[in-house]
Amino acid sequence: MTEQQILETSGETVEDAVQQGLAILGLKRDEVNIEVLDEGRGGFLGLGHRDASVRLTVLAPGQEKQADAIVSTPEPPKLEPTPEPVVITPVQDEIVLDELEDLPDPELLEEEETAHYLVSKLIEKLDLEASVESALSEKDDRGRQVVLLTIEGDELGDLIGRRGDTLNSLQYLSRLMASQQLRRRVEFQIDVNGYREQREEGLKRMAERMADKVVRRGRTVTLEPMSPYERRLIHVHLRDNNAVTTSSIGQGSGRRVQIHVAGQEEKTENSGNNNRNQRRSNRSRRRS
Repeated sequence: MTEQQILETSGETVEDAVQQGLAILGLKRDEVNIEVLDEGRGGFLGLGHRDASVRLTVLAPGQEKQADAIVSTPEPPKLEPTPEPVVITPVQDEIVLDELEDLPDPELLEEEETAHYLVSKLIEKLDLEASVESALSEKDDRGRQVVLLTIEGDELGDLIGRRGDTLNSLQYLSRLMASQQLRRRVEFQIDVNGYREQREEGLKRMAERMADKVVRRGRTVTLEPMSPYERRLIHVHLRDNNAVTTSSIGQGSGRRVQIHVAGQEEKTENSGNNNRNQRRSNRSRRRS
């Protein structure tokens, strides 16, 4: 009795894994039994991907092929949270109106609950060991608040990405999902291990250095491409600096902030136009 030949392979999908195994064995599909060990996972934002894996068993002469099987590993049952006992306290006869005014907007609380649920589910799908906390920001000078979500855990650098690109994508998609679910525009901020706070402080320091440089040299400085949120941060941070002004140039992901000496924005633009006109004039003379 000969020992059966068994081969385990993996691939982007189950079919990729099967085809790779058949190529290695040099056999056709009807000459092996196929067991799907893991159907894999597509991942999200480039994270959480897992290859599919299969086991191919070469059929002995005269042995009938069995239907492809999926070897499933049962997931542990999820524990349902035990409801906390309801404590009923007597209602006071008088309610302080100031306290009522401090109560958050019910729609904002609904947005917080929805955002927390969606982001928690996304983190779970990515198989990341991380916690998600939500809170409401302090009221700004217009009395507005926003939902703040904080993701904390180890080895979450990939979730942040280069200059926060992956984090920005996660925030954009999460907002889109929440807006579709609540049927209104929903905006909230997501941070990972304090990255945004550190990034904001770094951008503010850089903006101040560049503003000083502009004043010293009397020339406009163009910053690196930034997200809309980061560009707005630069504009707001420097708007009280009477020595400089700011503007944005470029399109799409290449849009940048420019810092000008106050009162020289038009001069800078005219200078650029004059340079372009001069180049056109030079080209015309060469052609003639």
